[in-house]
Amino acid sequence: MQGTGQIIGPGHSFRSITEKISGIVLTRLTPKSWIVGFTISFALLMLLMYAVGTLFVRVAVNPWEGMTLQSAVFQGNVFAQDFNRHGFRWDLNADQGYFWINELQVRWNQSDDARALLGQAKFGTWCHTADFADPFFDEDGVPLADEDSSGNPEIHPWNYGFYWILDQMLYREPGKADPVVSSLSKDGKSVASSKARGSVP
Repeated sequence: MQGTGQIIGPGHSFRSITEKISGIVLTRLTPKSWIVGFTISFALLMLLMYAVGTLFVRVAVNPWEGMTLQSAVFQGNVFAQDFNRHGFRWDLNADQGYFWINELQVRWNQSDDARALLGQAKFGTWCHTADFADPFFDEDGVPLADEDSSGNPEIHPWNYGFYWILDQMLYREPGKADPVVSSLSKDGKSVASSKARGSVP
């Protein structure tokens, strides 16, 4: 019959060993080098995520309560991400153009104790500085579908657009936070909803 070896050394118990290990884990401070390394690694990861999404810079300010002004510049051309073995390419230059978007947000009756119906409006404009090929006409003004067309589309410099969104609660049952009827209008098109959330995103 084989004997059983001693597991715990003399003068120790399961409790003393547990307290010793937990004391090492709970009382040692995190090294500053680890904190610095983690911060740098996290910052590089965030930079990579923004770069893949083509974001260059974004600024948002709240000059008054209920109002937000924001502007962002993006890379104009999202390249194929199979350009190299890393699966990553980010080229921010004037040849590919820049995509610039600006938006004004105005919100009203957003507080919990507001008696009037809440809502918000967004007004925006965007501009792209690259050149764009005409989808219908060639460089001589002949339709591309015409057999006499050269096949070379007309090139237009820049592109731009405007948009607006209006989201307004229309009715709310007394004593309830969720609206029964709300209205969402985008670029002149209105949509009514009978089940809308009580807050405006």
